[in-house]
This record gives sequence, structure tokens and C-alpha cells, in this order.
Amino acid sequence: MRRYLTIAIALVACVSLASCGKKYRGVEMERLGPLPFVILGHAVSADGCHLALMTPTAAGKTFYVLVDGKAGPQFDAISDSSLVFSADGRHVAYAARKSGRKLVVVDTLGGPEFDRVTSPPVFSPDGKRVAYAAESGARGLVVVDGSSGPEFDRIVRAPSFNSTNAHGTSPQRG
Repeated sequence: MRRYLTIAIALVACVSLASCGKKYRGVEMERLGPLPFVILGHAVSADGCHLALMTPTAAGKTFYVLVDGKAGPQFDAISDSSLVFSADGRHVAYAARKSGRKLVVVDTLGGPEFDRVTSPPVFSPDGKRVAYAAESGARGLVVVDGSSGPEFDRIVRAPSFNSTNAHGTSPQRG
């Protein structure tokens, strides 16, 4: 079954990237290289020209994200449901686990570590900012551009951006 899923994702990638021409934003289709045998999660940019694949290393003990053929850092685990591109396709973000702590990675840079990341990362409409909800102990907080906001009893709605790039969420105080 996984083999068929890998083939299906490869076909989607080829069709998507083919629509961008032989070269798009410096990414040559030939340079994407061979696809990994096991693909556990994927994301395609909104314009269909960029592909991110979540896959285990050859030893199978750590995981990484392959973006347009370039491998990112390795982690103990990566949340496949958190893998997302910015609207312009220039950035990718995802939640990962390293040594028991959770963090969000934007492109290849890991952010602050928490006990839990409770929402997938979300980009601002212009793709320049990123926000997500996390927990430290029993307290919820919102992280915007790698900076933690005030702590609350919990965050009941994932952060979001409006057209002016302001973020909002629904905190609850005890």
C-alpha cells in the first residue's frame, strides 16, 4: 500500500511541477532527485510548483522534510498533518519533536521548544509571518514569529492572521 502511495505522490509532484515549466524559482525538475521509498506526509504549494515530503531516514529512527529535493534537519518525529506552505510557496513550516520537546520549524530553522504544539503553524497572507499555539506545563500560549506571547489557562482556537497580518486567537483565563 505504501508503495502505491509513494507512486501516487510522485505522479502528483510530476504533474504539478510540469505545469511550472522545466525550471521554476530556480528549482529544476531533474534536481528533485529520486523520491524516497517511504513518504509519510506531503504538501504541495498553492501554485503547485513546490513539493514537501516527510520521510524517515534510512535507519528509520529519525525523520526529515525534503523540500524541492533539499533535505531539512532531522527530528525524532514530525507531525505530517502540520506540514504547510506559505501562500506564495516560498516558505514551509511543520511541527516536530526533538528529545521529547515540541517545536515548529520554519524552512530549516527550529523555533522555541515546548511541552506541546497544539495547533498547526499558520502563515500570514503575505507569507512573512507565522503563528501557532503551544503549551508549556498546563498553560497555553501563542507563538508569533518565534516569540511567545502571554500564558493563558488554554488556547481554545488556533491563531490566525487577517489581511493586515494581525494575529488573533481565543485565550481563556482561569
